[in-house]
Amino acid sequence: MSRLSTGVGTGRRDRHGPAPWIIGRLPESRWEDFRTLRLKALQQDSKAFGSSYEEEVTYGKETWIGRIESVIFALIDDRPVGMISIIKRNRIKTGHAADIFGMYVAPDYRGKGIGDDLVKNAISVASKFDGVIKVVLSVNPKQEAALNLYRKNGFEVAGEFKKELLVDGEYYDEFVMERFL
Repeated sequence: MSRLSTGVGTGRRDRHGPAPWIIGRLPESRWEDFRTLRLKALQQDSKAFGSSYEEEVTYGKETWIGRIESVIFALIDDRPVGMISIIKRNRIKTGHAADIFGMYVAPDYRGKGIGDDLVKNAISVASKFDGVIKVVLSVNPKQEAALNLYRKNGFEVAGEFKKELLVDGEYYDEFVMERFL
């Protein structure tokens, strides 16, 4: 695993000393760890994602390897417990923005600052993308902890999609949030 050059999160201190997690990337060879965490996220928090377990469980090795390069992980004892994806848009008219998606922290590790470290790292990565001036994400407003985390990190609601997600027969709205760098 290679650490991110930002170092955000790796030096956090709590009352017991340094944070027990490391924020960084995983090599392609660890694609199965990524797959396991992502599928767990889709099963446990299905209302938080635009994709579904049923779709992604069918993805093959090459798909997971292709996706892992955009993911930042939180690791404890070299085991992924959280993740966030950040991608620079590649079109001429929208290349000034980066997108965050796939944010997840395993339930046993929530409330410890891992999500905050992941978001801060994603923002830091986006700020290094050539020409990027803002970061954009979508969030289900019923995911209050996620909404508060994004607000805490400077994201503001820029719009709302009504009935954007359909999960188990129920519709959910999504907020579009943005943060200028």
